[in-house]
Amino acid sequence: MTDLAATPIINSLRQQAATILATSLGSATVEPFNTTGLGNFPYTWQDPTNLRFNQKTYAWIQSGLQEITVATSPVEQSGIFSNAYNQAISAISYSYSTADQVKVNKGKAQAEQQQAALLSTWTESGFVLPPGNQPLDGVLNEIQQNWATPPTSLQAMQSTRNLTRLLNKTPASGQNVIPQLSSWLVAIGSIASLINDGIMNQGLLTDVQAAVQDPGVTNGGIPLNDANSTMMPAWTVSQAVSEIQNSLQNKGSKIVVAMDVSQASASEFKVSVHGGTGFAIPFLDFFSLGVGASASYFKDTLTKSGNTVCVKMIWTGPTLVQYEPLPYNQATRLGWCYMTPIRDAIKNGTNADVSGFKFAPDPQIDFGKFGTFGYTTGAAIANYPSVEITVTSADFKSIEQTFQQSASSTLSFLGIPLASATESTYSHSTQVDASNSSVTITLTPPPSLVATNGVDAQGWILGVIVDRPAATA
Repeated sequence: MTDLAATPIINSLRQQAATILATSLGSATVEPFNTTGLGNFPYTWQDPTNLRFNQKTYAWIQSGLQEITVATSPVEQSGIFSNAYNQAISAISYSYSTADQVKVNKGKAQAEQQQAALLSTWTESGFVLPPGNQPLDGVLNEIQQNWATPPTSLQAMQSTRNLTRLLNKTPASGQNVIPQLSSWLVAIGSIASLINDGIMNQGLLTDVQAAVQDPGVTNGGIPLNDANSTMMPAWTVSQAVSEIQNSLQNKGSKIVVAMDVSQASASEFKVSVHGGTGFAIPFLDFFSLGVGASASYFKDTLTKSGNTVCVKMIWTGPTLVQYEPLPYNQATRLGWCYMTPIRDAIKNGTNADVSGFKFAPDPQIDFGKFGTFGYTTGAAIANYPSVEITVTSADFKSIEQTFQQSASSTLSFLGIPLASATESTYSHSTQVDASNSSVTITLTPPPSLVATNGVDAQGWILGVIVDRPAATA
């Protein structure tokens, strides 16, 4: 849904979830959540038949955020975060300040003879020069990353007393390169740290760009459970599926929202949550109930003029599911989410004369604290709700009879279908209080909507944890 008239209800769910889940949340904050086209949370994130990542869960957690105007607006999903990340990281390069570039150029000129000898030895040993205008940088990156375990640095190679021992993974064909590399290291001693920064940081950018653009086993990508086992940039979930299911089965833990409802106009209800100030909300954005031949029985009959209606909804098993994009690990070169270049580029701008990460060009992304560059890192969920509708009406007996004669019902809440005649349906029962001219209709969710283990199982969203990793305070 996109109508925010339901914010008081959404806030009640968030507040109660935050209280119940306080221990699990720690310092994290649950924010109100407005469900969009992705629907509620598919918590069976690992397919039990093949242990691959459920594509439905993946689509949900990798979603980006909709821009909001104020902090109190409910969070909404929009776009794909890895796409926004790729847009940002692809616009970044590492470059030197004017002064540092002069130092580097001078140092390289002084070491030019040794540099030429090193590149010549490299090709004579059967290796191919990396493409680009700076093949030496590519050669050094290859040596640092692949000729040593763990990967090493230019400073470490320069300061070691035993270069051969440091480069413990040097291929046999690379043995002739080591002496010439040592001579070059001596020649560029005064600018080694600057060169290393450029090579290392540009190498990190290359790694994470590859991991997000072409994910695979070698850079930490994960397969989905679709027909093609599509490889995607990895996300990790903190809780096992069994842990999530066990928590949802705790029916003693519950969230309750009680709402007094009446018709405010030809198109809106007036709703009061827990006796608070009433607010208007469009019919279909709030609650609908169809029984028998009447698809709009709640609006047309239960809330008609003269009736008093209270809707109480109960969500059992509040549970916190936490997840995150796989961070880039420089030692293993696995993962893709590396925020330092983006934060530094935001700080440095596009024209600052400093050595570091810079945007070129500006990616035109809203990195602000209410902007689009962010994602959820947790979802507070519960089982689909049971519903109790108490109607005080002169027609209470007729209402009871309608439900007794009907085998099925259709429901929706906040624009989200709860059941339909062609899918798993809510069961219903009625209880009459003749002394009060009232009837209470109890609608109970089917077993398929309560702590199940199928890949289509969903938990009702109570609120989310949000990270906008590049936003400043």
